[in-house]
Amino acid sequence: MAKIVLKGATNVREFGGIENSVGREILYKKFMRGSELSKLTKEDIDLLRQKYNLGKIIDLRNSTEILEKPNQIIPGCVEVNIPLLKASIPGFTGEKDAKLEKGKTVNPIEIYRSMINDFAIAQIKKIFEIIVNSTCSVMWISNNGRDRVEIISYLFLKILDV
Repeated sequence: MAKIVLKGATNVREFGGIENSVGREILYKKFMRGSELSKLTKEDIDLLRQKYNLGKIIDLRNSTEILEKPNQIIPGCVEVNIPLLKASIPGFTGEKDAKLEKGKTVNPIEIYRSMINDFAIAQIKKIFEIIVNSTCSVMWISNNGRDRVEIISYLFLKILDV
């Protein structure tokens, strides 16, 4: 998985060139993952549009997260919000006002297990309908480009038999 270096976003990767179990490669410049895009520079936007033909962003964050850090507008790019979680989770979803109680910690495994529900399954189905039917490049994002993005990335690679 190749890193895409941007000044205004972290953990941005491209799946192009990854080979599956029968030797077929994922197309280059077609599928990407990353963090929220609120601090993209003009150069970042130009790179995503011109080099990667980015045309769709699937934002996995909830509405509060998006309001706190709205993505930069990328001309010609459609954003779709499909949150994977129904509610905010302090210490996990990233809202600045969501604080953990003193002495509490976040157990990501419990959160991942809690996501196995009808809501998340319906959201994942919507995400993959967009990925499969897109004629342009697609990027899925969350606050830091981890956790929720990693779940979708894992499923994406699993479906492709990587």
